Amino acid sequence: GKTTKSEEEKYISLEEYKALKEYLKDKSSKSALALYIMICTGCRVSGVRSMKLEYINEFRSELYIDEHKTDSSPRYVAVGKNDLRHIINVIKNSTISYDGYIFKDAGKLISINAINKTLKKACESLGIKYITSH
Repeated sequence: GKTTKSEEEKYISLEEYKALKEYLKDKSSKSALALYIMICTGCRVSGVRSMKLEYINEFRSELYIDEHKTDSSPRYVAVGKNDLRHIINVIKNSTISYDGYIFKDAGKLISINAINKTLKKACESLGIKYITSH
């Protein structure tokens, strides 16, 4: 059968997490923004890919997450004001799909592969062992 990753191999430390978040904050790509939102909210890749503009509540500093997977969704997640400001700024400088999907370009949602490639590059740049998004 397939060998499974040990629990330790699936995770990165809190320090690495913080470094990754800061690294992504300097990038303006949609895949970097997707990873940034995942770090800020703890949501899965499915939750970030289906995110729409209307899911951002700037007044309450919350993001609506709908992962279409578990009973824990849909839900609102509080996001730090500075984190939300960064998210909104990147979105303002991006093209957004006419139907409001943040991570849709030319009618197609951002691929999980594109998100993982950005994550891999970030991990390599920071000297963090590579993990995949979830």
